[in-house]
Order: sequence, then structure tokens, then C-alpha cells
Amino acid sequence: MTQTDVYAELMEKLHSSKSEYLRRILQKLVTPEEGRLLLDLPDEPAALARKWGLDENTVNSKLQEFQERGLAVKTRKGVQFDRDVVQLHDSTLSSPEKWVDTELLDLWKEFHEAIMTQSMSGARQRDLKSG
Repeated sequence: MTQTDVYAELMEKLHSSKSEYLRRILQKLVTPEEGRLLLDLPDEPAALARKWGLDENTVNSKLQEFQERGLAVKTRKGVQFDRDVVQLHDSTLSSPEKWVDTELLDLWKEFHEAIMTQSMSGARQRDLKSG
């Protein structure tokens, strides 16, 4: 798997179109290696440790960090990557200040502006067709 594929797969897991804006957000939030680990969730820390050649404490620490950063949530199945873009948005921006900087805020703003422009354009086209 190439590094760029990781972000495409993360976007797919978020049930999102392949938005360049979302790709940039994900690239800001996670390294390719972290992205691959997120794609393996949910799984038991011991299984992840074996698969990734890490000790279980390191995996547990990383899973805890993912939760703190708003990238993953604890479920009855275990820790898993956020389920959609809305959850990713809300949880990353609600994470401690040390994980949220101006660049991340700007990236989310650009993403929302692009989505709103797309939605408005689609609504105008529907209005023109029905009018």
C-alpha cells in the first residue's frame, strides 16, 4: 500500500467523497503509519502489537492518544476510527488545545466552505431545472 492510498482508505472509512480538502485535513492529523494503524481498528491491542511488531504498552498508549486527539472512540468492539466526517470534525476540534492549531482550523474552514459552495451550486441547479 502506498502512503497516498492510506488517506484514500481513511476517507472511504469516513464514508466521504475523495475530497482534496479532507485529504489535507487527514494529512495534518495523522502520519501514514498512524493512518495504517487506524485502518486496522477495531482490534485487540495484543493483536495489533503482534501485527505491527510493537509491545502492547506502546499500542495502548497510541490508542489512548488517538482518542485524546479525537481520531478514535472507544466502543464495545474496542477503540475504532471515527465513523464519519462529522464525528471526525467534532471530536478533533474538541480535543485538547495542544492538538488544535490555526492550520487545522483553517483546513476545516476551507472544507466547510467547499462543501457549502457545492451544496449551494447543486441547489441552484435544481431550482433552475424546476423553474
